[in-house]
Amino acid sequence: MPRSFRHLVLACSVVLAGCGDGSFLLGTAGSLNAATVRFVNATAISLDLALGSVVSSSNANIVPGAGIACFSVPDPTTPALSVRQSGSTTDLPGFNPRFSSSGLYTLVAFPGPAGTQFITVPNAFIPIAGRSALRVLNASSGLGTVDVYATASGAALGTPTVTGVGFGNASGSFDVSAGAIQVRLTTSGGTTVVFDAGSQTLVAGTSYTLIVSSATTVILVPDCV
Repeated sequence: MPRSFRHLVLACSVVLAGCGDGSFLLGTAGSLNAATVRFVNATAISLDLALGSVVSSSNANIVPGAGIACFSVPDPTTPALSVRQSGSTTDLPGFNPRFSSSGLYTLVAFPGPAGTQFITVPNAFIPIAGRSALRVLNASSGLGTVDVYATASGAALGTPTVTGVGFGNASGSFDVSAGAIQVRLTTSGGTTVVFDAGSQTLVAGTSYTLIVSSATTVILVPDCV
């Protein structure tokens, strides 16, 4: 059954109000062996991101739909990161990310049937010159498994761009035209639109993750570089 959502894009790399100012840098981005990471809150509650049990002021009260600009983690295998509900000193279970040396990642918190869930999405796609790249994260359990259609705004669905994206999973990154595109999700194997993300504007040469969550508006964030 179709579900109604508000269609508002929040790009934390551009609109930093409530998204952190990037001052919580664990190391210099691009330093030897360091992983580069962005954290996004797609839950309905405000979250704190802690390093070694310490919450920086710039990483406290990350509101729903917001995130923190890409930061560097010097020790990828033991990052010592944890997530809490804002104001709490108790770490949420299930967040135990590990990164590869010099890897690029988007970390997303989203609502699951039993509480907050997390996913670590590697950022590895290099867009074709003059074009963009996109992946879609299905963070809405009510949608079930979906097919993804990325088209020119207002165009017919045509052939699905990606098929079979289950809840809690991200599609692989795919090539897409820069500029305005429309992203729609249908029932897997069908043509019933269960979510319409509306028109999204993508910049040439940039790879993005689009997060569809039952708890927030659509979240479009550029991948770390």
